[in-house]
Amino acid sequence: MSRALTSYSFLNVAVVLDGKLVTGLWEGNDAVTIAPHSDIGFPLVGVDGAAIVSITADTSVMIVLKLQPTSPTHTFLHNRWKRMRSGRLLPFGLSVRDTGNNEGGSAAEATIIRAPQHAYGENAASRDWVLFAQAWDPTQVEYV
Repeated sequence: MSRALTSYSFLNVAVVLDGKLVTGLWEGNDAVTIAPHSDIGFPLVGVDGAAIVSITADTSVMIVLKLQPTSPTHTFLHNRWKRMRSGRLLPFGLSVRDTGNNEGGSAAEATIIRAPQHAYGENAASRDWVLFAQAWDPTQVEYV
């Protein structure tokens, strides 16, 4: 049996935030992570053993961007976070796409949920931004 040789490269991944390509990502295998905000189903088992699973309509995701301290994207998010501290919600478009396997998705409105810790020392430390994107569409292939 012949098996095809395949490959993966982060060079095939594009992350676009507010219409700009995200640059200055941190190293490692988790520079960009996307996780559903909630489970897709919620099971309930009655006292007689009959079960039902309620399917959620929640399509939101939590996204973590690990950035270098000198990243232009870190600067953008830090400035946006400072403006949000005045009480205004400032959503932005967000898209992640791996052109190698067509995974990813996009949302027209995302926002900052948590700003990173800032560690200062001998070596640079990552700046981990936590974002929330409502109505995440995994079929959307265009960059926002």
